[in-house]
Amino acid sequence: MLHEFIHDAKKGDEYLFFAFYTKNPDDFENVYNFYKEFEKDRNSRGIKLKGLAPKSIKDKFVGRNMKNVKFVDFPVPMNISVFKDKVIFTPWEEKQISFLIHSKQMADSFREYFYSVWKK
Repeated sequence: MLHEFIHDAKKGDEYLFFAFYTKNPDDFENVYNFYKEFEKDRNSRGIKLKGLAPKSIKDKFVGRNMKNVKFVDFPVPMNISVFKDKVIFTPWEEKQISFLIHSKQMADSFREYFYSVWKK
């Protein structure tokens, strides 16, 4: 789904995320490995990345380009990605399923929230 999420990407498009994390992040090592591979696809398309993640999972980002990821010590929504007029929710702790919402209104709302937190 994430590859489909960015299929219409153009160089310079912006991809925002609230990090994938769970209560037991070590149980989802396969997901973190997938995101490392997905990062290569994003980078090859010239997509600009910004992300927010809790400090508690900073070690899961080792080996990735993290110059535009802020690690924070306050709660952030989990497992949400925003790209153009689309939003993906991945509540994988309960069941490995994702939801893709194609809505400019929702994407703009999450984008606005993201930047309100990013500026802190």
